[in-house]
Amino acid sequence: MLVYYPRGFSEVRWRRAHERGERPEASHWGMHHARELGFDVTSSEDVEPGPLLNFLHRLGHRLLRVDLAHVVANFARVREADEIWAMTERELIMLVLATRFLKRRPVIVSEAVWMLDEWPRYGWFRRNVVRWCLKRTDAMMVCVEGGAEALRGIAPGLHVVAYRFGVPVEAYRPLREKPGLSPGFKPDRPLRVLSAGNDMRRDWPSVIDAVADRLEYETVLLSRRDHVRQLAQDHANLRYEPAATFEKLSDWYRWADVFVAPSAENLHGAGLTMLLEAAASGVPVITARTGFLEEYFAEDAAWLVPAGDGAAIRSALEEIRHNPDEAARRAARSRSRIEECDSAQAVAARCSVLQEASYRAMARHDGQGSAERSMSC
Repeated sequence: MLVYYPRGFSEVRWRRAHERGERPEASHWGMHHARELGFDVTSSEDVEPGPLLNFLHRLGHRLLRVDLAHVVANFARVREADEIWAMTERELIMLVLATRFLKRRPVIVSEAVWMLDEWPRYGWFRRNVVRWCLKRTDAMMVCVEGGAEALRGIAPGLHVVAYRFGVPVEAYRPLREKPGLSPGFKPDRPLRVLSAGNDMRRDWPSVIDAVADRLEYETVLLSRRDHVRQLAQDHANLRYEPAATFEKLSDWYRWADVFVAPSAENLHGAGLTMLLEAAASGVPVITARTGFLEEYFAEDAAWLVPAGDGAAIRSALEEIRHNPDEAARRAARSRSRIEECDSAQAVAARCSVLQEASYRAMARHDGQGSAERSMSC
């Protein structure tokens, strides 16, 4: 199996960052766990493009928002693979196009992420190319059922699987012995509010509306987005910090009384990664009721507020500040329930989808389902 990451996310780079304490796992989304399941795993590698590849990259990005140079640099691995897992639909498009004329086409499955929300903005050309590629994809995965329904509407007949996303739960569990507000919380000090993320669907204005210039909330905005820095300016109780390594982020989870990650309406579960991390750490969480995050966070385990409603966020913060026992109860329920959202289990689900897709492909080839080539595990 070839795990095809976007440029910058290679397993080699991720493992080195993990060894330096910058990442919680040795690979992005924990895909190294596939080896524990018996898969013979290789992965794409980051290659800095020369002038020609850089031109191809700019061309592919302009037309389809894809990295043409990356697939050219990794084509030898793509050609030799029997099965390929693509991290997002952007990698999928290039893989389908690149393998179209190979004598032995690999089985290709992919995650669906950005496309679900970007689809209304696609032009005629891009929509048709993406649909053509989806029809030649063996399976698509998405981490919320609502997104799966939307994907089936975009590409009728496509095999779509909704699965449970995961984070390395055991890396975050030790950060707080008892779920709830930070140890030593006292009603007479400001509530420590952490809001973090880099997803373009993060609803920062609602967070600002909820806490700005209210000294009862000591708020940290953690992101690598420049506009978040600007939002934090001129507010005495707001502090901007750049995106953190795993070690630094762990310190912020220890510090926080509550984690706030409301998202704008979306179809792919925006904000889910950090919400699961915070919940695993035992921090009470506030998130937007987008219609899909409720698949992971119930009303009795988190504070779910309407999307785009700063006043509702403030009301939830006040409830947490004045009722820390209830905050502890909800945080405990949340931590308990996200045990099934561990990255190793999510990888097992992805590998299961890939295996099923391989069996279907072999059945189509020989008409009976008997194996024409060896499986990867």
